[in-house]
Amino acid sequence: MEPALTRRELAVLATLSPLAAAQTAAAAPDEVEQMRQQYKRSAAALDKFELPMATEPAVTFRA
Repeated sequence: MEPALTRRELAVLATLSPLAAAQTAAAAPDEVEQMRQQYKRSAAALDKFELPMATEPAVTFRA
């Protein structure tokens, strides 16, 4: 009984699948512009509040 795929064919498929996914995952230009506008609106909303420098984040960073 012969395997359906050889190791060489499997290696080729493994290297091509991330490339194919990267090509289809590219966002449309208008979608990128919508994200930029949303970022600007969010930043403007946050600028309305004054936060002192002593304010700490709600998370703890550990190395």
